[in-house]
This record gives sequence, C-alpha cells and structure tokens, in this order.
Amino acid sequence: MASYCEVAEHGHKEPNEEQLLDEVLPDLLIHALQIANLKGVNLEEKYHQRLEFIKERSKEKE
Repeated sequence: MASYCEVAEHGHKEPNEEQLLDEVLPDLLIHALQIANLKGVNLEEKYHQRLEFIKERSKEKE
C-alpha cells in the first residue's frame, strides 16, 4: 500500500491500479482478519459501529 501511495502522490508515472486491486486490496483484507483474530475483535460489529459513527458525524455537520 505504501509503495502504491508513494507513486500516486510523488511518482513521475501513473500508479498501477491493477496492482492495487490484485495485490494490495486482498492483502489488506487478510491483514485485517489476522489482526482481528489475534485481538479477539468482531469485525462485523466494528464495521457497524464505524458506520454509526460516520452517520452521527454527518448529522453534526448539517
């Protein structure tokens, strides 16, 4: 992910979107699942909490 962002933000060429979709995205999912398992975190529950937080924050900005 860092390599992709580095090229996207500071590179002199276009970042490889296929690399992002084919390599980075699946790796991020696997790492998130591994960390959640190690820490005993229910990702589905955390996801719903995050959505609720975003929803409430949006209401405050109105």
